[in-house]
Parts: sequence; C-alpha cells; structure tokens
Amino acid sequence: MIQLSSAGKRFGHKMLYENADWLIWCALLLCLTAVGCSRDILFKLNGYDRANLLKKNTSLEDEALARDGVDLLLQNRFDEIEARLDPSIRNADIHEKLAEMSSFFPSKPISVKTVEAGLVHGRDSSTSNITLEYQLQRSWLLAQFVIRTKAGVKTITAFRVTPTAEP
Repeated sequence: MIQLSSAGKRFGHKMLYENADWLIWCALLLCLTAVGCSRDILFKLNGYDRANLLKKNTSLEDEALARDGVDLLLQNRFDEIEARLDPSIRNADIHEKLAEMSSFFPSKPISVKTVEAGLVHGRDSSTSNITLEYQLQRSWLLAQFVIRTKAGVKTITAFRVTPTAEP
C-alpha cells in the first residue's frame, strides 16, 4: 500500500489543502467520479477551469492558422489553403474536398470558439491539434486541424469539417 501523510497543495498564496492524507484524497476523488462528477468539476476543485487550460495549451499562432484556414474556406480561396497544406495530404481531388467542406457553411458563423487543443513535442517537430466549434443559424460545425511545426515552418497535416448536433 502507498500512503502519503501531511500533504498540501498551494496555488500562489492560496492554500488549497494542507495536512491531507493521500489515501483519503484518492478515495474522495474516486467517490466524486462515481457519483457523476465530471472532469470539468474535478478541475475546478483543483483551481482550474477548462477555458484557462485551453488557453494555456493552445499555441496562439496555430489557433490563428486554423481560424484563418476556415476563413479562407468561407471565401472559397482554396489555392491559399492548399499552399498551407502539408505535401503528404495534397492530391488531385483536394479542391473538390475543400469545396465540399465549404458547403457545410451555408452562412456566416454566429460564433466560433476553441473547444479542444493539444500540443505534442517531438524530437525535431511539434504537432498541435485544434478543434474549433462554429455556431451557424441552424446548425453547429466542428473544424479540426492538425498543424505540424518543423524547422520553424508550419503546415496543416489534417483538416476536417464535421456537422454536429447542438452542443
């Protein structure tokens, strides 16, 4: 059995807990999860919220590249999108695929927000995964991007637009 006694957790000057027994803390987390406590609530109990975690884990440059990609899609500027795509995903029917994705946007979006983000650092490159949620008049869309940065050059290695039910 592993046991930790008299543990504490501090965020800056704010003491979250002190003199806690690790076994009791784990049991409490397990019980909260068992009764339906969501991941977001567990984050809040530890002083985090989802919006701050997303901001912390999202490269502003990569998020801007993803948003710009959708803006170009809305304007049917497929050549400019293609120029940003990784050569591994460029093929003869890329314009057709981009036109199909563009058709999912019947009108200008009402709102857009980042709903998922991740960053993985490799030996010689990094990869960002960004999902943007678009609210339209009568529907919602998710735009998912995978962006690789290698030697300072950013390329889109995956780009997908998916209609969804309301969030």
